Amino acid sequence: MAKRNFDASESAQRCLRLRKKILEMSQKVTALHIAGAYSCIEIVETIYFHLMREDSKGKLLDTFLMSKGHGCFGQYTTYLSAGF
Repeated sequence: MAKRNFDASESAQRCLRLRKKILEMSQKVTALHIAGAYSCIEIVETIYFHLMREDSKGKLLDTFLMSKGHGCFGQYTTYLSAGF
């Protein structure tokens, strides 16, 4: 899941895939505000894929709390992509 080396191209491609997933989800529910999710996707992706530390068994050592209510679908899609 968490990677120490940052590859900007890989990160940009992952964010594009996450945005596509958010858009797909937005077509299935009526309460989704995609702008909030879109606006924080790079931050959430960077935190989960590049900054969060893991122990040798893959357990996360860090905790990330996001208080941006309309951004939750950005976090949910990142969870899925990271294997949660």
